[in-house]
Amino acid sequence: MNRRNVLTLIPLSLAGISTFAGSARAKDKTPLALQFTARMREQFDRIKSTQSEELLEASYRVADTVKSGHKCYISWDMGHRTTYDIWPDRPGDTDIFVKDLPTKAEKGDLIITNAAASEELLGRLRRFHEQGVFIIGGPRSWGGDCIGSEMIVPEIRKLKVRPFSDLWIELYETAYGAVVNVPGSPYPMGPSSGGSGVMTYWMITADAARLLSRSGNSFTVYGDEPTLNANAARVNMNRPLGGLYYETAIAQQKTIESEIDRIGRIAEMAV
Repeated sequence: MNRRNVLTLIPLSLAGISTFAGSARAKDKTPLALQFTARMREQFDRIKSTQSEELLEASYRVADTVKSGHKCYISWDMGHRTTYDIWPDRPGDTDIFVKDLPTKAEKGDLIITNAAASEELLGRLRRFHEQGVFIIGGPRSWGGDCIGSEMIVPEIRKLKVRPFSDLWIELYETAYGAVVNVPGSPYPMGPSSGGSGVMTYWMITADAARLLSRSGNSFTVYGDEPTLNANAARVNMNRPLGGLYYETAIAQQKTIESEIDRIGRIAEMAV
């Protein structure tokens, strides 16, 4: 079912909520592509400034779970799917996580998810939690935990992970799941879940890998990069890597903006 077909009109009381595609940008003359990257940075900055402790706590929980011999599962929205940036053998990724919701789990296992998109999956997660599985949750635009969820139809609105999450990571996702107001369109465009989901996944993974390495636990890192020599620069194992990854990702995003003219020419070719 198309999300746009299940949303009612936005109540006037929500018109000023800054986390929706804001009216302040409705008359913005900035190219839509740059509006999108700017709005995503605003969301990223908000996550970084308010959720860094939760993200680092998630990393510690993951590392402790692996060290205890239990399994870590993840099903985290990365833009309509949960595996867009963590496909099999993705260079730089690890085998720390099983990339799916389990059908069976044991006490001591850990699940990171905001993708329980049915009552059956939600019920399964609730049972796992009751059995002693540690649940780390977050909102997604297709569910009842997001900002503006009161606009979504009841069968979707009742899908809430937060009530039984042991740790919550706030992603500031909205019912629309988009951040750019497009002239002539009643709905915003530019999905946000891909950016926020991918960024938080890698922040958690970076520090989980650091903590496991620091304690001498081995794991697989995919890719065919050459082995580092003795003179290669290395990170401080006592410094959180999530923040370092965040800084690198934001710098890379800003370099994309320098290609705006080329992006514009490509867009014109499609019209």
